[in-house]
Amino acid sequence: MRTKLFIFAAVAFAVTGRVGAGSLELQPKETAPPTITQSEPWQFTIAAPGWLAGLDGTIGVRGVNADINIGFDQILQHLDMIFAARAEAQKGPFGIYGELIYIGLSDGAQINGLINNVHEQVDQTLVDGALSWRLINQPRGSLEFAAGMHYTNVYERLTLNGDVVAIHQASEQFVTNISDDLRDPP
Repeated sequence: MRTKLFIFAAVAFAVTGRVGAGSLELQPKETAPPTITQSEPWQFTIAAPGWLAGLDGTIGVRGVNADINIGFDQILQHLDMIFAARAEAQKGPFGIYGELIYIGLSDGAQINGLINNVHEQVDQTLVDGALSWRLINQPRGSLEFAAGMHYTNVYERLTLNGDVVAIHQASEQFVTNISDDLRDPP
């Protein structure tokens, strides 16, 4: 009976020892290295956007008006200078951009009368700048909030050149007519 008790105790110890060994066995401590968050690099974009311009409006002096209508198909004949540039920088959801557009146009005309030469000059400047923050970024599209400024300046100059000979003749005729009227009242 002692043998049976000894075998039973040995089997019981082996079973419990094995069960206990699994739960008591210490694993070597391994710590996972900290995750390194990679910073997104700056992305820069520089562009020269295309722009089609036209001029349509009225210009005049003291009630004498001239209508101006130059479509974008004729604008190159009157173009003095054009400059358009856009720069953008973005890092992650943050962005900043600026844009400058300048166009200078001029034209002249010969006319008959006391004024024989008319010259028109128009310069337009557009400046945009903003900071942006991307709110939604999905493969199909994104949504950004932007806050910034927009500046527009339009400069116009109308130059009238007189016909000196015609002005002199008209002033002499005016003085003659006044003198005649003063001598011979109606």
